[in-house]
Amino acid sequence: MTDAVNEHVFEYLDYYCDEDTTVDYAVLVTGEWGSGKTHLVKRFFEKWKAERIDRQFLRVSLYGITSFRQIEDDFYRQMHPILSSKGARLLGKVGKGILKTTLKIDLDGDGSDDATVNSQIPDIDLVDYYAKSQGTILIFDDLERCDAFDTSTILGYINGYVENSGFKAIIIADETKIINREMDKKAGEEKKYTTIKEKLIGQTLRVTSNIDSALPAFIEGASDKQTRSLLEDIGDDIKLIFGQSKTNNLRLLKRSVWLLERLTRQLEAKHWESREGVANFARIFLSLGLESGAGRIGLDDLSGFSESPYSIYLQKKNQNPSPAVQARDRYPTVDFNAFPLGADLLQGVLFDGIVRRDQIKAALANSRFYADPVTEPVWKTAWREFEVSDDEFEKAVETVEQEFPTRTDWVAGELLHVLGLRLRFARIGAITKTSADVVAENKARIDNLFETDKLPIFDVDEFDSRSGWGQLGFSEGSTVEFREVSEHYANRLSDIKRKKYPAEAEDLLELMGVDPTAFFRSLCANNVAPSPYFRVPILTYVKPDQFVARLQDIPGQSQVNVMSTLKARYTQSGFEGEIGAEKEWLRNVVEILKEKIPHMRVASKDRLKTLVSRDLEPLLATVA
Repeated sequence: MTDAVNEHVFEYLDYYCDEDTTVDYAVLVTGEWGSGKTHLVKRFFEKWKAERIDRQFLRVSLYGITSFRQIEDDFYRQMHPILSSKGARLLGKVGKGILKTTLKIDLDGDGSDDATVNSQIPDIDLVDYYAKSQGTILIFDDLERCDAFDTSTILGYINGYVENSGFKAIIIADETKIINREMDKKAGEEKKYTTIKEKLIGQTLRVTSNIDSALPAFIEGASDKQTRSLLEDIGDDIKLIFGQSKTNNLRLLKRSVWLLERLTRQLEAKHWESREGVANFARIFLSLGLESGAGRIGLDDLSGFSESPYSIYLQKKNQNPSPAVQARDRYPTVDFNAFPLGADLLQGVLFDGIVRRDQIKAALANSRFYADPVTEPVWKTAWREFEVSDDEFEKAVETVEQEFPTRTDWVAGELLHVLGLRLRFARIGAITKTSADVVAENKARIDNLFETDKLPIFDVDEFDSRSGWGQLGFSEGSTVEFREVSEHYANRLSDIKRKKYPAEAEDLLELMGVDPTAFFRSLCANNVAPSPYFRVPILTYVKPDQFVARLQDIPGQSQVNVMSTLKARYTQSGFEGEIGAEKEWLRNVVEILKEKIPHMRVASKDRLKTLVSRDLEPLLATVA
């Protein structure tokens, strides 16, 4: 049951709890968060209870405790089996103040009343009661997590049991956190803690994380048979990864194992056929589980795990490694390049609790373990330069260069990859061109695709040169040359959008009467759908007199909705940025309406006059 690393803890607790040992102090079991303190003490007293009958252990967690009465009530329920039942525990949460009646309790769930108890918990003298229960050992867990009282106050309370009433007590806590917390408080608190500790605690026992004893239990806890077998196979690797993490936190490791099992349940039979493949997959996610659990990586760092090897090299060379690069260095035995992982996948898995099978399959398909040499695009083979043979790489480079000038069926992500790869080819000498040559050729090819309406579209606003596409980071994504090419691409996409604006403006005019809500969502930021024109001066492509004519043609309620939309649009934007171009357009609309309103019929005249003065004129009054 015991382990060599923490054998001293078991030995001393065995001595301390023995009825022949007469002492007047408590024992502190300490260790870092997640080191297994509580688990170790539970193992100890479970073994003791199984072998002896001369001791009763009562444990209470101090986390969330706001009064000493809560502690006493918890002990009392443990001393009374009926009050430990599910129903009685619920009653305890309701509060004794309203428990004034006699309740019938069904203990075994068969529908009959097995016992009757007075539900008003008596105001008993706990010391008198416990004095009749020989051999009771009190366990106070999570001392550092009790925020309602100063630590010295809690220890003083425990001391009342130990010194005044002769109880033995085991206190479980991360003492380092207690000391740090007391130091952050007013002067003298740390000294108060030290003083009461010296009075109460006669022995401190430090627990060390013991992966050797904990890992088998973690593996056994996996419900999926294939996952258990995998974890057993890579047990030594897991121990090595845990040591490299330097977290000393078994709880984080256990959570990482749980996380991995969620992922491995998404694997197909063909994936399990490559034991090396799933083993690499497991090592990566166990490492990432530890890193995210320890707070070393955040959402902004996730794109770094799909970066190309050269981008990683540049960061190290510049002595400014990202958290992702630091994580790679922390686990030298983990091949993160084996499965390039996209930021969307990692955010879902590590931070949002979302596991998508399609993303997992895509990540696996990008690896050398599962790539199909027959169907894999040549640019992917070239991207995997560090994994493929010289012949495979050179053939891929040749094919990419042959296709580049003539291919027109691009997906935006693929084209961006090829634009970056060609820069890499030039830098490493795979082609006889300079980086400047490739930049010029890339921009010219973008222009050609633009002119022939073949340039694929991507979301410029969400584009990040480090994010990559298809779970793979863009080659040379962090270089000046790639940024120059990608910005040229983005500019051409802006040109494409501008070419479409006149026709799209006509569509907006139609929406005014057909679907005023869609008109609003198109022009204003909202929580339903992205607004395509929130920052685009699309209304400048609508002639003011056409807008007014359309406004007059639609029903009265639609007129109200349209005016409210304009008010919301300019209130949100404040006419800042490109939307400022619509100020003159709005002035012209107001002027035309003022000219036409006097000649309208009564209802329309009153309605539009009110809407102009209420919604539009105040907007123009606030701008020059």
